Amino acid sequence: MMPLERPAGIATCLAFSSFEADTLMRIHNSYEIAQTRKRESEIHIRLSEAALTRCPRQPDATRPADRVSGM
Repeated sequence: MMPLERPAGIATCLAFSSFEADTLMRIHNSYEIAQTRKRESEIHIRLSEAALTRCPRQPDATRPADRVSGM
């Protein structure tokens, strides 16, 4: 027999005290912020990788080793 699931939304919130509800909202908001930052980071990484494949980084001609060796 499967256990009954708790109802979602307002019915669930009524079972918690005000402090518990505030704490749950803070946890939820922190989770949402973390997920947004993770998505933004993944997008930034993909854009950086795409830019590198289109325009590979050229060796820096100003490095002393390049000037000494003449390459």
